[in-house]
Amino acid sequence: MSMGFRYQADVNEQIRALELIKRKLRTSIVIKVCKTLRIQDLRHLYYTIHHEKPAPGQLPGIQTITTNRECFRYVAVFVSIYRNASRRDIRTEMDVEALFL
Repeated sequence: MSMGFRYQADVNEQIRALELIKRKLRTSIVIKVCKTLRIQDLRHLYYTIHHEKPAPGQLPGIQTITTNRECFRYVAVFVSIYRNASRRDIRTEMDVEALFL
C-alpha cells in the first residue's frame, strides 16, 4: 500500500469520525468504525463540538428511547429508512455508510 493511499484513507476516516460525532453518535461506537483514532481524541473532539461530555457506554435500550407514542413514530421512521439504505445485515453489524445517505 502506498504512503499517499494510506494517508488518504486516514483522512477519510477522520472526516467520517467528525461527521458521526457531529450527529452525537457515542464515542464507543465511533471508535469501532474509526480504528486509527484514540478514544481520548474522540472524546476531546466531542467535547469541543458539543461543549458537553459524551454519553458513556453503548447505545441505550429501546425501552429508554421510546417513552411515548410520538417518539416511537420517529424511531420507526428512522429504522425503516436505515433498513432500506443499509447494504449490510443490520441485525449483526452497524452500517455507518447508511447514516450518510
